[in-house]
Amino acid sequence: MCKVNSSPKLLTSARKHGQRIMFLLLLAATVTACFSSGSIFSVSAQPKSESAAETSSSVENTTSPVETRPGEQTSVWAAIWKLLTLKQEQEPLLASRGPVCEIAPGLLGEKNVIWNTRPLFLWQGTVPSLEIYLYSPFSPEREQEVLWSQTVTAESPRGTFQSVAYTGEALEPSQSYDWELVIPPARRQRYTFQVMESPERERIAAELSALEAQLVSVGATPEDIALQRANYFAQRDLWSDALQEIYSVQNPSAAFISHAQEILTHLCEPSDLTN
Repeated sequence: MCKVNSSPKLLTSARKHGQRIMFLLLLAATVTACFSSGSIFSVSAQPKSESAAETSSSVENTTSPVETRPGEQTSVWAAIWKLLTLKQEQEPLLASRGPVCEIAPGLLGEKNVIWNTRPLFLWQGTVPSLEIYLYSPFSPEREQEVLWSQTVTAESPRGTFQSVAYTGEALEPSQSYDWELVIPPARRQRYTFQVMESPERERIAAELSALEAQLVSVGATPEDIALQRANYFAQRDLWSDALQEIYSVQNPSAAFISHAQEILTHLCEPSDLTN
């Protein structure tokens, strides 16, 4: 940072009228040079991502993005990890249930509530094939129907994470759905999640829109935007949506993929990180 020369000699000599004028002119020129040289710069009055990684009670209103600059992604990943660690202290994380570890949707949140009406099905494991089924909302008056299904036949290397995006009609807010992962010939696991009610969904959609607009205004990349949106969801314990944002990135960088896989490894194999 530029320093203004205010030594006793200069101040003493500046008592004379002519020298006082020269001193003031020099001071003004020095301050102007400091600003124009870029010594003082801020994109906007946004908090650093480290401060965004407090507990959900202290970050509920933290919707502004951090500055988007090289290396800034690292601090956002750190914020997400901190939130995940805080969550782990309150409840156990997922663990591998045999050849496949189901991760999302609706398995990581406290109430299994998700924001997205077209969820991402995410798992880790190695099997020759598997099938995913999504069922209609539960009703005591009628049997649930299959709304959508997908068969995955490509075998993946051990430790590889797979995902399938739901491509059917948008799910209905406030409704609960069942989904099932089937590994032939006999393994079946069924889970339930609920789509968030409309007022809260709309409020979150508005905040995400504002967040993305701010990020675009500072030149954020698609990776930056997805990561900030993921952090937003993680702050609110909406982990299925957070992971969906991360895995929505097209052609992610090697570093981005590495960070994402570290999180999923932690979710499915937490025993070496916990007592």
